[in-house]
Amino acid sequence: MPVPMSPDVLLLWSLVAAHAAGLGTLLGRWPWFAKNAVGWATAAAAGLMLGIGYVLLDTGQHLAPAPTLLGALLGLGLVRLADGGRRRAGRGGRGPRGEWHHRLSSPPATDAGEILASALHSAVEGIAIGAAAASGVPLAQFLLITFGFHNISEGAVLGTLLAERGMKRSAAMGVSARCRRCCPGSSARRSARCST
Repeated sequence: MPVPMSPDVLLLWSLVAAHAAGLGTLLGRWPWFAKNAVGWATAAAAGLMLGIGYVLLDTGQHLAPAPTLLGALLGLGLVRLADGGRRRAGRGGRGPRGEWHHRLSSPPATDAGEILASALHSAVEGIAIGAAAASGVPLAQFLLITFGFHNISEGAVLGTLLAERGMKRSAAMGVSARCRRCCPGSSARRSARCST
């Protein structure tokens, strides 16, 4: 049986990963940190998370098959709802013909909406980190490093949007890091539940 990560070590690693978002906000300020670099960082982190998802599904199937399957189906449904809710612009749409618009997965129009969306997103990441921590230290460390890199790109996007709307760069860095702090609390609670 794998040894779960201790809650204090998990919290420390999670806080480091969360504060990587502030670094992303700082990097997003310079022209050399181009938009395509953010895209590549996000794509790389998404690929790593997909791989980790398979490992967690395999582990979950051995521990509790029914809840694991239900969780996977619920996750698929939510992703379909968010990303499948796209419509083609053009006739009756707002954009030029051929352009895709998202209904549910597009960023909210207000600063408060963007901050809330980022915080809710990180809470779900925290649950995944907690489940990984209960599965063993190496998996938890790998997932936390992956989320740290992912948070850099997310911090760059959120921080740049907030700065473009008039928020000071230092304040945007703080907001980006605080939004990601939902992750450590969720991860510690999930780890405690999974390991008992």
